[in-house]
Formats: sequence, structure tokens, C-alpha cells
Amino acid sequence: MPGCTGDTESINIDEETYPGGCGASKLAKYYLRPKFPSRVETLAINTAINDLKELRFTTAKDRLHVANLHGVGANRNVGKQAFMDNRDMIMGEIEKRGDFDIAFVITSTSGGTGSSFSPLLINELKRRYRNITVITVAVLPFREEGSIYLQNAAFSMRELMEVEAEGIILADNQYMKRFSGDIASAYDKINNMIAQRLLFLIESLDSEMLSVTDLGDFKTVMNGGLRIGTMGFYQADSKNLSIKDAIENSLKPVNLLYPANVADDAARAMVIIQGSRELLDVDEITKEVERLSASAGHVFKGIVVRKGRPKVLSVFTVASAPELEAIYAQAARGMQDEKEKRCRARKQVALQLDQAFFHSAAAGQLGFEMRTKLLKINLMRINALDDCHLFSIPALLYFHCNPLLLLGNLLADTELRGKAADGTHLRTHLVAVTSAIYHQ
Repeated sequence: MPGCTGDTESINIDEETYPGGCGASKLAKYYLRPKFPSRVETLAINTAINDLKELRFTTAKDRLHVANLHGVGANRNVGKQAFMDNRDMIMGEIEKRGDFDIAFVITSTSGGTGSSFSPLLINELKRRYRNITVITVAVLPFREEGSIYLQNAAFSMRELMEVEAEGIILADNQYMKRFSGDIASAYDKINNMIAQRLLFLIESLDSEMLSVTDLGDFKTVMNGGLRIGTMGFYQADSKNLSIKDAIENSLKPVNLLYPANVADDAARAMVIIQGSRELLDVDEITKEVERLSASAGHVFKGIVVRKGRPKVLSVFTVASAPELEAIYAQAARGMQDEKEKRCRARKQVALQLDQAFFHSAAAGQLGFEMRTKLLKINLMRINALDDCHLFSIPALLYFHCNPLLLLGNLLADTELRGKAADGTHLRTHLVAVTSAIYHQ
């Protein structure tokens, strides 16, 4: 592979990477054409078979269904278990495709399968292919998709940053939607933007260059800053064929996959220019790259001579990621809100049961069968209160008409407080003492 030795593996996990499932199809459609001197393989992995069926241009042999009913229900724990249960089968499918120098793991961070499989898969790739370069293309969710997806994205990104991959390229659906209208109409444009940039990068690294940028340079860029970056792309129109303007336009917000300011945030960068020889002014390109280096640190440049209007791909890593931090904060608020709602609901149930017990006891109608029912309900209620840590012992039982149950309550109030103070779980002892008194 000129400029990038060896072969490339592209692994797409979870169709939610590209809403509607067509992004992986676009990649596969491109790869199926004989465009590369070297071999490029694709493998689409999902637990939901219906999502795999939507990949119109992906051949059956390049679709891997990890059987888990109809997906993992956005549950990352279920997803992780599904990966571990099927790890040998998944890695076997990858190993059938031979050895590779670089793998792109393209994944959703919000769905259950993509967010849970990707870090585990990357670890396996690095363990089994010692010299492989792994780049994650991680797609962040629309913020209106809901709290669970934001939480998945936050946990997934944390794990992706901890694995030994060479870097992460971020694509933010929410950010790209700003330039694409509503979600429904944004799908196709977002899919095209991601596929266009990634495929241009692979094609360029697989081409002979007038000014060489190779896989080693790409790895150096991706190891800069936080090891998180993004890509911009621009194709000059017939009215303005200026290389300088094309480079500048590739870095404008409307052409990026993730919000970043090169002047303020960039750590390292790479610029790849492609076009007809007569349109490629090397001196002009050099001056523009030098100007960019003043703010972005070291900038690698590659020039690919190919007939057509100038095209420019910019790849850069960042030293800070405020938008990612905002997702973390929003996910944390969502988790706290959910916890508070659960506690409020359990408190409400507890209060209603307290009132029911009190009125029943005051009426003096606690026959043996009634006491049995209330005792069972009461123990269930103790379980419900457990997660909220509401251990007000005198408020737990209202069986004042029955001295044995009252004795149990007193025992719980005196002896069990001491045990809880010693680090023993209070609910377990309260149930045990109450049950022992009842069986007497």
C-alpha cells in the first residue's frame, strides 16, 4: 500500500453509528469497488439482526449477527456480557480476513451494542494483532435522544479513552444537525459527511503522494493532545479553485464533524490536498500550512495528484474538548435526576403503606390472616426502602395491636442500630428479627 503499508480493516459496530443504518452501507459500497491497490475489508457487527438487514450494500459475508434476541436494549452491561459470550466467534470472523496494519472501529457511543462492544473489541484487536494501528470513529448522539443514550455515550467515551488505541475521531450528530435541519432530514447528510471524510482519508493514505504523508504521520497526529480529534473536508467549486481558500474552508465549522476551533484547540494536524497538477501550487500550499502551524502546532501535509478540482481533508487532534465535557455533565445530571425520582417514588409508596398499616391497626381488625398479609407487605416495603437508605426504625412497623410484632419492632430499634453501626446491613437483620418473632 503506497503511503500506508499493508491492509485496512474497517469494523462497523451498531447501525446507530449512522442513524437509519445507511452509513455503513455507504462505506461498504465504496469498499466493494476495486479502488485501492491494497486490500480493504469491512465487517458490520450488531446484536439486532433487523439493523444488519438494512445495510443494503453490505454482502452477507460481511454482516455478523451476535445473537442476543433483538439487541441489548441500550443496556451496556448486557452488551458487554454478549461480547464476552461471543468473543471467540467475533474475533474468528475478523481473523478470517487476515492481518492488517490499520483498523477503523466505527461505532455509535449511545446504543447498547456499539457503546459496550467497542472498547472490548479494541482491547482484543490490540492483544491479538501486536503491530496494528486502531483508530476509533466514535459518533456522539443527538442530545434529544434521551438520558440513557447520553449516559451510554459518557461511559463509552471514558472507556474508549482508556484503551490502547492510537486515537479517536469524533463525529457529533448534534453538531452536524445544526447545518442539516431537523433530525429526519439530517440523517443522509450526516451519513455522507462521515463516510466522505473517512473514505478520502483511507484512499489518500493508499495513494502515491507528491508530498508524502503516511500512516506513521497519521499516528503521530492522532497521538497529539487528548488523542481525540476530528476531520474537515472541502471540495473547491468551479468559481473558486484557490488552494488557499480550500484549505481554510476545510477547517470552517460547517465542514467539521465535531465542534473545535483549530486556532484555540488544535494540538497537531494533517492536511491532505488532492487535485489536478496544474491546480496544485506547492508554494501556496506550503505557505498556508506554515500559517496553520503557527496555531495548530506541527502540521503534516500530503499532496495527491489526481485529475479534478482541489479537495482538502484536514485531520487534527485537540488539547481540550468542551463539548465532550458538556455531555459528561449532562449525563451526570440525568443519572442524578433518575436516582432522585426513584427515591421519591419509593418514599411515596412507603408513606401510603404506613397510612394503610396505621388505619388497619387502629380499627383493631388484625386477625391472623390479616397480620400475615401485612407482615409480608411490610417486608416488601423494607426492601423498597433499602436503596433510598431510609432506616427510621419506629416508622417501619405499625402493628401496635400485636405485642409480638411490637416486641420485634423494639428489638429492631435497639439491637439492630448497633449492628448497623458496626457496618452490618440493617435491612437483613430487621427482616430476620421480625420473621423470628412471627414464627414464634
